Amino acid sequence: MPYYYEKLKKRMLSVTDILVYTKVALFLIVPIASCLVLMLPNKMFSIILGAGFSNAAYYSKVFMVGFLITIPYLVLVGFLFFNGENKTIAKYTVTNAVLYIMLLFIFIYINFELVPFALLVTNLILVFQLYLYVNAKKTDQYKRFAKDVGV
Repeated sequence: MPYYYEKLKKRMLSVTDILVYTKVALFLIVPIASCLVLMLPNKMFSIILGAGFSNAAYYSKVFMVGFLITIPYLVLVGFLFFNGENKTIAKYTVTNAVLYIMLLFIFIYINFELVPFALLVTNLILVFQLYLYVNAKKTDQYKRFAKDVGV
């Protein structure tokens, strides 16, 4: 993160760059890493966790994919933190935490095996919301620039 903040401080990264890095993380890095996680042999989980936890492989893999979605989230949040948008981050994060808890109850009621998908769904929603917010900032930034240069 220090390199990321340094580039932001020196204005070497634009809003457009942040959005591109978010897309690369979400549509390239996350899927590739997710495929690697899903290919992990179930036996590995039994060896690490013990024979009594052989069913944990399914849950562990889905949770790991959900955690991978934090990569694009961190790109967006780093940009927002740098620009002092702490209240915005808190608003979206808390709202999604409430959604996560609601989805947990719903998924437990439907089928317990759906529980790890609550994390995956809410993380995707959070990244999408923040992406739209930062994208709107880009539009505002261009409007201000055009006004400053008299376009």
